[in-house]
Amino acid sequence: MATLGDIGIAAAINFFSTLMFFLAFDILRLQPFNDRVYFPKWYLKGIRTDPVHGGAFVRKIVNLDWRAYLGF
Repeated sequence: MATLGDIGIAAAINFFSTLMFFLAFDILRLQPFNDRVYFPKWYLKGIRTDPVHGGAFVRKIVNLDWRAYLGF
């Protein structure tokens, strides 16, 4: 039978793994390369164009605007 300490360890592992998945989701959602996956209506309405076809190479893949990361 599991002790209270075992249950606490399992809960901590689950909590931190969930936190890491949410953090990874938030970071990947903000990247321009993933816009088509997370915001497809922007492309269908013509609000946004493909980031691969313009700008500097790094800005096509990584969002370098630090203010975008403050809203986690």
